[in-house]
Amino acid sequence: MRKFAEILLLITLFVLPAKAVVGLEQDVKISWRVLRPVLISGAAGTFDETAVKDPSVVFYEGRWHVFYTARGKGKYTTGYVTAESFNRLQSAPRHELKQIRGQKSRYACAPQVFFFQPQGLWYMVYQTKDSNYQPVYSITKMIDQPKLWTKPTPLLKKDDKAKWIDFWIICDKNKAYLFYTRAHRDVYVRTTVLEDFPKGWGSGKKVFSGVHEAVHIYKVKGLDEYHMIYEIAKSNERLFRFARAEHLEGPWKKVFDSFAAGAQLHVEGNLEKWTNMVSHGEILRSGYDQNLEYDADNPQIVIQGLLRNEYKGPYPNLPWKLGIIKRMPSVNRTRISCPANVERYSAYLMAYFGPEEKLFYAVSRDARNWTALNDGKPVFDAKVRLRDPFLNRVKGKFHLVHTKGWDHPIIFRWESTDLIHWTGGSIKVVDDAKKRAWAPEYFYCASEELFYVFWASIHNGHNAIHYVTTKDWKDITPARSAVYYDIGIHNIDLTIVEHNGTYYGFHKPGDVDDRMGNRLSTSTSLDPKKEGFGKDGYGKDVFPDQTRPTEGPEVIRLIGADKWYIYGDPFRSPLEAWETNDFVHYTKIPVSTPDGAKHCSMIQITQAELDNLLRQYGPKAYRLEGKK
Repeated sequence: MRKFAEILLLITLFVLPAKAVVGLEQDVKISWRVLRPVLISGAAGTFDETAVKDPSVVFYEGRWHVFYTARGKGKYTTGYVTAESFNRLQSAPRHELKQIRGQKSRYACAPQVFFFQPQGLWYMVYQTKDSNYQPVYSITKMIDQPKLWTKPTPLLKKDDKAKWIDFWIICDKNKAYLFYTRAHRDVYVRTTVLEDFPKGWGSGKKVFSGVHEAVHIYKVKGLDEYHMIYEIAKSNERLFRFARAEHLEGPWKKVFDSFAAGAQLHVEGNLEKWTNMVSHGEILRSGYDQNLEYDADNPQIVIQGLLRNEYKGPYPNLPWKLGIIKRMPSVNRTRISCPANVERYSAYLMAYFGPEEKLFYAVSRDARNWTALNDGKPVFDAKVRLRDPFLNRVKGKFHLVHTKGWDHPIIFRWESTDLIHWTGGSIKVVDDAKKRAWAPEYFYCASEELFYVFWASIHNGHNAIHYVTTKDWKDITPARSAVYYDIGIHNIDLTIVEHNGTYYGFHKPGDVDDRMGNRLSTSTSLDPKKEGFGKDGYGKDVFPDQTRPTEGPEVIRLIGADKWYIYGDPFRSPLEAWETNDFVHYTKIPVSTPDGAKHCSMIQITQAELDNLLRQYGPKAYRLEGKK
């Protein structure tokens, strides 16, 4: 009877699809319905007589406010128009924002407008030619009064000879992020804390490549996820591609080679076709503040477009128009958190070891109630004593590292694409005098494209955290390893998670008899030469009602939420956990984990990955197609 109940639980939790949450949908093909143009070039002799392009659009106090690049009289400038509906924009009065022109040239282009709530001010970020497309900004308290925008002020001092273009700002709870295209190829980002905005920008970091221009980034409403649309220029076409990330600094992953392009546009009814191009667009936002949220279920984009037979001659003379495209519903689709070919994470996988020192798996829908796979038997035999497994996903591959037995100066590292078949082996990370390499883990820094690998080895008579960096795991040697930080007493089991620019390092200081439990240290950098976790000494005791002694802290972020669970591994009792949504306050929560589970690590997985694991390791009666 108990066995039947376990099988029934697996069916309910894992075989049936997870409930969908906010996000775009997976379609066989994405299509867009083209609406009539909302703004075309003005009359002969006006400041926008040639083209209207590069829109920035907000809806505020019952009106649409549209800022755009205007081409007229052989020059570029910025225009503004407002109306209660898009249908009335074309007949509404237009205003040239003369005061924001560059000083050396009339050029002022590619505006982005948002309301910065901490200061109660509207910001316009744009570019001039005063310093080779220098980023500048203007501010106002009244968005509908075009003459009140201030003259341009440099956003930062340009420190690069390469061309920068199309500046874009988005904020989270703590920071502002300035994105821009460098050399019509790479996407760079700089950050500043909200208290210092619009000053205090840090150095530029490359976070994405393969773009032409017009990189625009939005937060998905109701979901902890960010979407990027960016423009590609071909010989006879402009189109959008699409990328996504869970954090603004990445890693960013391309999802669509063709998110919106001419072949995907559909003109319905008697509407005359006015575009088969998709260029420099603004997704209509759900609000108007600095967070730039949008409804990913029903995206609408204000684009600049024209017909292919108009796409000829010098670029400044192209007759761009502004119009709206709406995502069309389609059949045969499955809801996921991000667009086609990237599935929504819908479950969690726990990797752990037990009395039998091999790799075990468990799965969960809520990261609190876990069900062992493979009838509680090992899923991988490394042919050595496998302890302290750490599993994570980097660039589409899973990387597993673990301790070998007790005292060995090596770690093991394995690689897989399916969580079932593994290749890899041992890596010597310290000299024999260091004695051991306990609880290895890694943190992948996307901006540096670098793995920070760390573990505990003997230093000055006690365990201290050591580390090495690598891009490919092939250049790790004892000679390259170094002490990451040393608190003067035993310290083991470091795990690192990043949130809003701060690195949170949970670790186990002290000996068994010290009964100190797991603690927290923080750093603003992974590089110990800049700032290290050691500045916090033994670390903060943040976990209420922690069983002592305990060790093996591990963190899992919940799907689609700013909430994390931190697990600990008590010496003589089952795993226990706490939750936090700010890394300041922690609440102990009840959890149910497999018998004998020790030193776990956890990751988010997709429904397809879960199905694959159930085929291989689930109850025989419910393995799909009866295959192992």
